[in-house]
Amino acid sequence: MHQNVQSIGNSINKLNVMLISHPECQVMCVSEHWKSEDQLKSFSINGLKLGASFCREEGRHGGTAVFVRNDVKSSARVKLNKLSISNVFECSAIECQLCNVNIVVVCIYRPPQADLGMFFL
Repeated sequence: MHQNVQSIGNSINKLNVMLISHPECQVMCVSEHWKSEDQLKSFSINGLKLGASFCREEGRHGGTAVFVRNDVKSSARVKLNKLSISNVFECSAIECQLCNVNIVVVCIYRPPQADLGMFFL
């Protein structure tokens, strides 16, 4: 599942209600969380833990995060996360096992003002 939340702080209740409606959700990608890594770690989404994130060091808004269900083993794909370029191509990724298959889940955000040619590079 993916949600562009435009501030996770303002959307946390909606995310929790949505998860109640979709108990099958094992991984949730969130773009435009608008938080630092420390702030992001403090948010509690029902039954999910933070698996990986990209947070802007400068500027406002943006950012991506991948949350994974507490009972699903996962690990951040650090090499993929390092591909992020703030305000151009922001991504976070995890590897996990779902239905006995190893998969990589990547959350990507392209800010509207980003150079499209650079995004596709």
